[in-house]
Amino acid sequence: MKFYKAFLETINFTFAAYEMTEDLAMKALIKGLEDHGKQYGLETDWFKDYVTDIYIDGQEMGKAYRDNEEIRGADE
Repeated sequence: MKFYKAFLETINFTFAAYEMTEDLAMKALIKGLEDHGKQYGLETDWFKDYVTDIYIDGQEMGKAYRDNEEIRGADE
């Protein structure tokens, strides 16, 4: 089963959201960034300059990853 991780690294925090599609992962991350802004008293769109730095990575359940790449056996 595949899932997607949308993530953003800033100077102060690393943000991530996980969902079943890329679109839903992005929406979940944006919602989280909005909620973070509310918690810290920031402008609603405080993250607008970071949107181009958001990455989405697809991964499979039950597999191991190193630096966001699947770890494969020596014969693969």
